[in-house]
Amino acid sequence: MIEDVTHFGRVYKSCIAALALHSTSSDKCIAHPQENLLPQHPLHTVISSRCAECLKPDEPSSSASGARLSPNPEEPGPRRIWDSKLPPRRFWMQARSGTLHPSQQLFQLRGQGLPMIRSIQLLSDTATAIRLQAKQRALYGLGLTNIPITNVNNNCATGSTALYHADLAVKYGQAECVLALGFERMSPGSLRTHFPDPPTSLLESHSWDLETSQGLGKNRGPDPARMCANGAQEYFQKFGGGIEHLALIAAKNHKHSVHNPYSQFRAGWTKEQILDAPKVTNELTKFMCTPTCDGAACGIVASEQFVHAHGLENQAIEIVAIGLATDGPESLEGNSAMDVVTYSMTQLCADKVFEAAGFAPDGGRDQVGVIELHDCFAAAELIMYPALRLCAENEAHKFVERGDNTYGGKFVINPSGGLEARGHPLGATGLCMHFSIVMQLRNWAGPMQAPGLFESLGEDVRGKYGLVHNFGLGGAVVVALLRRPEFFKIGGEDGRNRLGYNHAFECRPVTMADVDKVKSARHSPFVLRHSKL
Repeated sequence: MIEDVTHFGRVYKSCIAALALHSTSSDKCIAHPQENLLPQHPLHTVISSRCAECLKPDEPSSSASGARLSPNPEEPGPRRIWDSKLPPRRFWMQARSGTLHPSQQLFQLRGQGLPMIRSIQLLSDTATAIRLQAKQRALYGLGLTNIPITNVNNNCATGSTALYHADLAVKYGQAECVLALGFERMSPGSLRTHFPDPPTSLLESHSWDLETSQGLGKNRGPDPARMCANGAQEYFQKFGGGIEHLALIAAKNHKHSVHNPYSQFRAGWTKEQILDAPKVTNELTKFMCTPTCDGAACGIVASEQFVHAHGLENQAIEIVAIGLATDGPESLEGNSAMDVVTYSMTQLCADKVFEAAGFAPDGGRDQVGVIELHDCFAAAELIMYPALRLCAENEAHKFVERGDNTYGGKFVINPSGGLEARGHPLGATGLCMHFSIVMQLRNWAGPMQAPGLFESLGEDVRGKYGLVHNFGLGGAVVVALLRRPEFFKIGGEDGRNRLGYNHAFECRPVTMADVDKVKSARHSPFVLRHSKL
């Protein structure tokens, strides 16, 4: 449950992780036995374990782990929870800014035999909550007010997660038409360059441990790059291949990007140029890594009735199935660096999506023609080939050698150039990947168009599927299977006529004249006056 609420008349200004564990029947506070517990807050579904003394504003002492209890007169000073004499089944823990990541604290508590976590509440600070209302600010000028707007944050999978929820809203009748919007403004360099002292996540710590325990060797570089490189190193040790295969993947993506006007890099670097570029990790060079960039993308999810009512049959693409999954124990506690970078949860999510589309969990891949795959690093793309079951687990490097990932091969993967060439504006990336596949299935992609997509599959004349895969470390993955619907029509006026150009492979700035075409009669002149295009 993620909230920003007032508790008993005061707002917690810092980030708090409150853990309510299995409660005893006593109405006395464990930390302050002389105090009665406060009544349960009506917004909560867990039993209160706090008294008035617990909520006093004085800052308590913190332990090395960042977890603490309100002071017990019999045990003054900092201490670890599991070293205290308090009953382990009932306590209140806080994790404030600058302490260890809550996931680490949970793991430590679990390791000390403290089971039965009833709920976890993350209460964001007020300033963060205001910043997260950026989507409202972006849309108010168009007049999209008095409607539900939900701000989504799911790491690099944010855009696709927004689309996932838009699909649910339409599927279950909450809305006929939903806009999924993602955007990001970034600065050069890795995220840690601009946020130098974030809490260390359990995923990062586990990745460091695996470098020693699995014989991967000490790596270097920003954590996301290092973790993906470790996953590739594990693959090479188990099945063969090497850095040259990563260079081939990157060269393929940069070659694809030449025709994409939305790509940040369009130079089409060769394998040799990529290998000669400066190293970021022991395995990855600069051109094997995604650049940061500003960007925005959006998609509209509508019901079939809405499509017919507005004459959109010539551009509607069906979301056949879409799935969202998160890390399992193997990502955080297992012995595989590949699992750290979403191998297992990607495979689980993909299997469920293909099963929902009517295939066997490990089947249906031969009916996919074009794929946008999350290639934040060339190492990640290599690992995702077998994770998505595009090839056998031990054949990803051979898959690359055969050219089965490009035009003329088994699949066209990242015809847009992928994240490595296009860039990775975190909030927009997932929607940009869906944009690319939708344009392919409409046959609008021009020089990027994948061949053979519209060949009939037996009696089915709808052609092949498009696949989208978008993940965020630590962790979420979205997999979507798209296809032309049965009612798809070719010809007639479409978005290209309305815009005056083909936005699939042509790019131009947005102007105020464009805004005037789409703004509501109830738009805000004040907001538009302060907009910058």
